[in-house]
Amino acid sequence: MDGRGAAVNTLFFERDLLYNGEVVLHYRIEYPEFRSDRFRSTVNAINRYYERSARNYRRYAETELYDMAVAEYKSAKENGYPVRAFEVMQVFEVTYNMACIISLYFDRYVYTGGGPWRYGTHFPDMEPAKRNGGHSGAPVQMQC
Repeated sequence: MDGRGAAVNTLFFERDLLYNGEVVLHYRIEYPEFRSDRFRSTVNAINRYYERSARNYRRYAETELYDMAVAEYKSAKENGYPVRAFEVMQVFEVTYNMACIISLYFDRYVYTGGGPWRYGTHFPDMEPAKRNGGHSGAPVQMQC
């Protein structure tokens, strides 16, 4: 990491969830994977954090949002309305990745049928340490 920054890959979880043979929820949850030979232990810790966060969001989609989607499906079928599949999407953008510092943000979108997408921006750089497993969430600076 000689000033150019860590290499970044985009990993993701993606799946269609069905009820009665119809898609009621689709999700695509992207998260970063950083690589650096020089700072392997640091990027491994960062990678574990973002993978765990993505897995938690996937669990939320597969449980709470899926249950809501099934309820909406049943209501639509009972009342002769069209079934609208729920959509969940998470994307990220690395805003700085040089001089041993990584900064990024996430956008999360949720469509629950009929209304507009719910949208939220998540800045891990701004999270309090106690909600972040002791990690301050501040831009990560590696010892150069």
